[in-house]
Amino acid sequence: MKHYGRLAVLIGELALLGLFALYSSDASAQQRQPGDDFFRKGIQLWEADKREEAIGLFQRARALQPERADILTYLGCALQERFSMNALDTGAGIANEADTLLKEALGRDLKNVAALDCMGVLLFAAGSAGMPINQEKLSEAKRFFKRHIDLEPREKEPYYWIGVID
Repeated sequence: MKHYGRLAVLIGELALLGLFALYSSDASAQQRQPGDDFFRKGIQLWEADKREEAIGLFQRARALQPERADILTYLGCALQERFSMNALDTGAGIANEADTLLKEALGRDLKNVAALDCMGVLLFAAGSAGMPINQEKLSEAKRFFKRHIDLEPREKEPYYWIGVID
């Protein structure tokens, strides 16, 4: 499980970095909104490997702008990473919160591949954390990775995760 936990962190980081690139390219075109400063600072802390501080800032940004898919995605992916690293110790509360945030982000943008990947990794971690392994959660994780493939067939990561699950 340690091996898979590290892989889950890597995919979460890749998803967040991809989302960061999208957010950065759009930032100048958008009018400044309440919560933007918390969100930007959270991204900077995330990149500096200060995960818990970043989560706190993402939560503050969300409180000011609860409808923004990018904030929901960052916070959901950050909580997914926290859960994936310590699935047996963290408990279902964090997983449920990440699940809710990521599904809300996907409800706002069905093509949000970062949220799809984080959702897949979250379900993978939840499905493989206990004994016996929860095949239903693993199958659901696979469906999220397949949705990513439908949107971006040249991306390698979702194929990798489907291979891990199979």
